[in-house]
Amino acid sequence: MQLPYGLWNGHIDPDLVANRARVSDFKWNSDGSGLAFSARSILYRKAEGKPLETVQTGHDVYGSVGYGGGDLDVHGDLTVFCSGANGLFAVRDGSDRAVPLTNDRFDRSTPVISPNGKYVAYVTSDGEHDQIALLELSAYDWPRLWIKGADFYMQPEWSPDGTKFTWVEWDHPEMPWSGSRVMLADVDAGTMELKNVHCIAGGRPDPASQPHFSPDGKKLAYIIASGDWEDLIVYDLTTGDHRVVIHGEGFALSVPAFTQGNCSYGWFADSRRIAYTRMYGTKSEIWICHPETAIEQRISPDHLTAFEQVRVSRDGKVAAIAAGPLDFSQVVVMSKGEWEVIYRTNDLKLDASFVSLPREISWKTKGGMTVYGLYYPPCSPDYGWHGAPPAIVQIHGGPTGKADQCFSAETAYFCSLGYAYVRLNYRGSAGYGRKYLESLNGHWGEYDTEDAVTVAKFLGEKGLADPKRLLITGGSSGGFTVLNVLTRYPKVYAAGASLYGVSDLFGLARSTWKLELHYTESLTGALPEAEEKYYAWSPLYHAEKIAVPLAIFQGDKDVVVPKEQSEGLLDRIHVPHVFKLYEGEGHGFRKAEHIKDYLLTLHQFLQQYL
Repeated sequence: MQLPYGLWNGHIDPDLVANRARVSDFKWNSDGSGLAFSARSILYRKAEGKPLETVQTGHDVYGSVGYGGGDLDVHGDLTVFCSGANGLFAVRDGSDRAVPLTNDRFDRSTPVISPNGKYVAYVTSDGEHDQIALLELSAYDWPRLWIKGADFYMQPEWSPDGTKFTWVEWDHPEMPWSGSRVMLADVDAGTMELKNVHCIAGGRPDPASQPHFSPDGKKLAYIIASGDWEDLIVYDLTTGDHRVVIHGEGFALSVPAFTQGNCSYGWFADSRRIAYTRMYGTKSEIWICHPETAIEQRISPDHLTAFEQVRVSRDGKVAAIAAGPLDFSQVVVMSKGEWEVIYRTNDLKLDASFVSLPREISWKTKGGMTVYGLYYPPCSPDYGWHGAPPAIVQIHGGPTGKADQCFSAETAYFCSLGYAYVRLNYRGSAGYGRKYLESLNGHWGEYDTEDAVTVAKFLGEKGLADPKRLLITGGSSGGFTVLNVLTRYPKVYAAGASLYGVSDLFGLARSTWKLELHYTESLTGALPEAEEKYYAWSPLYHAEKIAVPLAIFQGDKDVVVPKEQSEGLLDRIHVPHVFKLYEGEGHGFRKAEHIKDYLLTLHQFLQQYL
């Protein structure tokens, strides 16, 4: 049927978008007999040869330091998991009863159980001070603040015999991808005191992360960014030698660590092979390398294009959280050369005729640098129309995030209604090398805005979208870009939507949370020296220049970008607008009813103004 773009009856249910879910974290059992993972804040266990078990503990499972992550650890029949600020809990196989280990009201993430099963160490924060705490598993007690002094911590790990401990730390004003350090210490088995504490790699200008001991305890691997691409280094604990075993050339080995518990590679039990992730812009793959022979082999299937949390069991199984253009987030395990899906966040089988598949696009921007994105055409087996379609241009957050080639229910929803959808990887996005990532430093609000303008021109020139019917949308730092585009280039887009977007850089520098308290210093500049730049690039002070309709969505409990950032715009704009303040929501919407309301509101907004 021929029907104008934007008026199609969509075949993607809004409830599918609203009830989105992802797998947060997983760990292999220390003896290789199975794994445990968290999804939808629920604990799941999968033992070898047994069906998947849902563990009904009555407690949500999620790490809550920073942006979260690092939810749990498994040792023998014991699973230790975080439940945000509600406590640290332990549950045994065959039981749903979760035993509280401590309830100090701090946030916590990334528990790691000692090899002898007597202790658990984990990252903890009261919002002002971060530490790594140590707790004896046999006692309900206050934690011992074991490692402290740095501003931030992540990725703790015990050596296989428990005599050494490693972790990552960094200090203000750095972010983990700009100044993190890999630390190493000896552990006194009697007193559990740390001795010979020292940094083995990292710090500015060559940040290091993700330390993992080899199973034989003789080596420690880590990732370091010492050039445009990252290298995987193996540190010999006996000789002190550092050897490059994987040189990233055209691919990244990790993503900027906004969350706890990141793990993009793992050792095999023979301590001679490593499974790792290669990230090529919007796609990633899993490879195995043999450092001693330099032999490398890709093992990931073609239909899956995004991988995270790559971990290897003691008996050689490789597991990861994966997704693809037609695949929801899932836990996959490779054994004897075959991949098996252990868990899917949604069992719906997606038909390619109903889902818009991405095309990689690129173009040159000012200065001659190539900019990247993903283009999704309108998609319906039932409808069609002639000419260039209206389009939604989506700006990711971070700003060091990126758009991947994995299924996005929101993208599919709007494409099924007859809109093209573009996900922009502007300068500053991850996955394209360190130079590209750091190009936004000192230019936040400038380069991202320019790239959002040039993509609109590119779409029009290539006939991919009607240049007069474009909406720009984005959340968090993406919302900041949206608002800057609308204030500084008011005629490029026909409408805009900001989700918990930054409008006032002064306010952000004063009132955001600890993790990003000094982030604007690298992105924009330090105050008071950069005061003029903060004013020029803060959309709040130029909001009267917005000349097209604007939709604003905000959570009232957001501590990253407080609601005042969005509310401040309302008195300064003089265009048709929609404002939705969602009760109980933080930085990003979690409740299905709010996500659905946002989706339907934006659809109505598009029909009215596009």
